[in-house]
Amino acid sequence: MFLVNKKFLKPTKDARLVAILENLRTNPEISQAELGTRALISSARVNSFLKELQGQDIIKVERLNGKSYKYLLTKKGQDIRQKLMGEYMAEIVQVYSALKENIQDKLIEILDKGYEKIACFGASSTCEVVLSCLSSLDLRVIALVDNDEKKQGTLFFGHVVSPPVVLKFIGLDAILITSFGKHEEIRQDIFKIIPNKRVEVFNL
Repeated sequence: MFLVNKKFLKPTKDARLVAILENLRTNPEISQAELGTRALISSARVNSFLKELQGQDIIKVERLNGKSYKYLLTKKGQDIRQKLMGEYMAEIVQVYSALKENIQDKLIEILDKGYEKIACFGASSTCEVVLSCLSSLDLRVIALVDNDEKKQGTLFFGHVVSPPVVLKFIGLDAILITSFGKHEEIRQDIFKIIPNKRVEVFNL
């Protein structure tokens, strides 16, 4: 389990605690350095965490050799991990639901303009959410394109990823940039392919 540290998603002490407990559950012999990487804290802070957890009878520590240890969750530790993990996952689901609502609002905006055939630009995890939202709307994805040559020709949730040049040869009403970054760069790429700007481009 890895935490993320972004502008609007800063890990709390509880988030770091659940990351440490979950990683100890799946890999009791994990190094403190790796725990620090996954919980986004220094090795020294991990050491402090582990001593605190041991003192509270949340984990027990077994020495494997001179430098390695095995960290086992006690019954109390297992109960705390399960409770915190449930709360953590509930919050992740809420964030995901909010993301889906925001994306669905954008898709409805496209639909309200009378558009039916769209292309998605960007085979990303965001695109996966877009495709999920589209299942309940009368919008048809006729192309999924990406600049990454490694993705081109692969199957992405039922759609073959094509190079952006295909946009020149298909009939479509709009293009949706299915990425939250590099919007302007992608727009410039699109209008190099379709120079007369005959297709409206939307950002999420």
